[in-house]
Amino acid sequence: MTIAARKAGIYKSVLWGWMRGRYLPSIRLLLSLCMANGVSLVSVMEGSPVQCFCPREIKPPKRSNSKPSKENREIVLKEALSANPPRSVSAVASMLGLDPSSLRRQFPELCALITERFRHFNSLQAAARREAAKKLSEGLINEVTSKGLPLTRRNFQAAAGRPIMPYSLLHRVLKEVLQGGKFSAN
Repeated sequence: MTIAARKAGIYKSVLWGWMRGRYLPSIRLLLSLCMANGVSLVSVMEGSPVQCFCPREIKPPKRSNSKPSKENREIVLKEALSANPPRSVSAVASMLGLDPSSLRRQFPELCALITERFRHFNSLQAAARREAAKKLSEGLINEVTSKGLPLTRRNFQAAAGRPIMPYSLLHRVLKEVLQGGKFSAN
């Protein structure tokens, strides 16, 4: 905890207060903590932290006065088709120091393929996160019911060992599983 706070440039006591539920973090400090540790802020807010590429770790491309040639643009776009994880057209345009709309005008077919591949990758990731949240919520429900406790958010948080934020993916899936009829919410 101390190392994470030091990396983010925030006081250890501030982080301690967040973790103990004494007060909520400001978005600026939470973003700073996430960026320093390479974790997606959105995934933290959903309740399931996922590592991501951090803007501080990725060096911005060196801007030159000359724009890349049409051949170089096409080569970079073709490389983006095989990149893993897939890149968006905006990310490729940023690497080239161009506006995404200019790439879409010059290479509509390549950009359409890149966009489709990126969307497919994102939908697979979202489905995997949702499935993991569903399994976790079913496990939490089973754990709480096996202890004979009422199905409340406080009991789910105690079973999970972490807060379940309202409107997070876990919270939404937990609600869906409870309303699905398999379990009854008291």
